[in-house]
Amino acid sequence: MKNKYKILLGVICITLIFVLLIFTRYHIYKNNIIKNSAEVIIDNELSINYFDGRKIKFDSMKKEIKFSVINTGEAESLFHIVLDNINVQSKNVIYNLYENDKIVTQNSEISNATNTLSSFVSIGAGETKTYKLELINNDKKNVSFEMNVQKSSQEDSNFSQLILKNNLINKEAKTKIGEELAINDEGLILDVDDNGNTFYFRGNVVNNYVKFADKLWRIVRVNGNGTIKIILDSSIGNSTIYDTGLTQKRLETLKKYSQTKVSTLLSEWYETNLKDYEKNIASSKYCIDTSLEGENLSNYFRVNISNIPTFNCLGTKNNSKIGLLTVDEIIYAGATINEPNSYYYLNNENIQNAWWTLSPARDSIEGVYYYEISSDGKINSTSTGESSKSIRPVINLEKDIQMIGDGTKENPYTLK
Repeated sequence: MKNKYKILLGVICITLIFVLLIFTRYHIYKNNIIKNSAEVIIDNELSINYFDGRKIKFDSMKKEIKFSVINTGEAESLFHIVLDNINVQSKNVIYNLYENDKIVTQNSEISNATNTLSSFVSIGAGETKTYKLELINNDKKNVSFEMNVQKSSQEDSNFSQLILKNNLINKEAKTKIGEELAINDEGLILDVDDNGNTFYFRGNVVNNYVKFADKLWRIVRVNGNGTIKIILDSSIGNSTIYDTGLTQKRLETLKKYSQTKVSTLLSEWYETNLKDYEKNIASSKYCIDTSLEGENLSNYFRVNISNIPTFNCLGTKNNSKIGLLTVDEIIYAGATINEPNSYYYLNNENIQNAWWTLSPARDSIEGVYYYEISSDGKINSTSTGESSKSIRPVINLEKDIQMIGDGTKENPYTLK
C-alpha cells in the first residue's frame, strides 16, 4: 500500500513539474512576444523584415531601427522607404540611413513634412538588403512614426514613375563626369543624393521637356525623395546681380540665401508666375557650400581640381520653393569647366547672356565669385556677385502629381 502512495505521489510531483514547466515557458513566450515587436510583411516578391516593428515611438537621445528587404522573385524590383503618421515635436531631429553598412543618407532632417527616405531603390533577384536607420533626437522630445517599405509599381501614374517607365535606366554615364563633355544623348542615369537614389539626365537629351504653368521646362533629375527637379528652358526678365550686400561677413550672409538679391528676384517671379500652381511644387533644400579653403571654396577644389561633383549637399541647406542649379548638377548634365558645349540640354542658343548658378567658387577682396554658365554652355567662375547675369528658375515638382506626354518637345509632359 505504501508503494502505491509513493507511486501516486511521484506521479503528482512529475505532473506538477510538467505543468510548472509549461506555465513558465508560456510566460517566457508571452513576454518575448510583447517585447519583440518584429514584423514580416510580404509585398508580392518582396519580403520586408521590420526587426524593431513598424510603429516607432521614443524620446531618447538616439534610436536605431533595423530592417531588411529580400527579393524572392526572379527579376529586379524597385521599392521606396517611407515614413507615415509622423509626429515630431522638435526641429532638431537628424537621421542617417545605412544600406548594407554603407551610409546612403547623412545628416538629413526629419520633420512632420518628411515622408520619403529613399525612392526607387533597386534590388536584384534573390538579393537581400539590410538597413539601419539612425535617429539623433537632440532635444529628447517625443518622436513617433510608422516605417513602410513599399514596392514601386511601374504601372503607377505619378510623375516620377512615369519618367522611369519612359526611360532606360543606365548605371553609369558614357562619358567621364567632370572630365569629358556630354554631347550625345546619354539618357537617364542612376546616382545617389542626400535622400537615396537619384536619376539624372545627361547630354543631348530630347525627352525631358515639361510644360508647366504655361512655360517650357527641362527635367534635371528625379530626386532621392521622388520629387522632380526642373529648370526653365529660357531665362527670365533682365540680367541681375547675385548680391551687393555680401561685405565683410559675406560668406555667413550667403548661408542665408533668402536674403540675397537673386533669391528676392526669384521669389517675386514665383509669386507672379507660379503661385497658382503651388500645390504641385515641393518645398526643397537648395544647397550652398561656403566652406573656405584659403581664397577658394570647397566647390572649387571639388569640381575644378578633383573632378568629383556630388548630388549630396556638403554645405548649408536652404528651404525654398524656388532656387537655382548647383555647379555639380550642371556638370552631371554634361558641362565641364571652361569648355564650350552647345549640345547638352541645358544650353539654349536663345539665351544670349551667361546665367547664374547657386554655387560660389572663391572669396577675394573684390567679392565672392560665382559659377556661371556662358552662352556657349561652358562653366566659368570669372565674375563676382555684383556682375549682371541671366536667371533660370529651378523648382521641384511633387512626386505624386499625374502627368501625360512622352517628354519630347512636340509632346512634353503636362498635368493630367
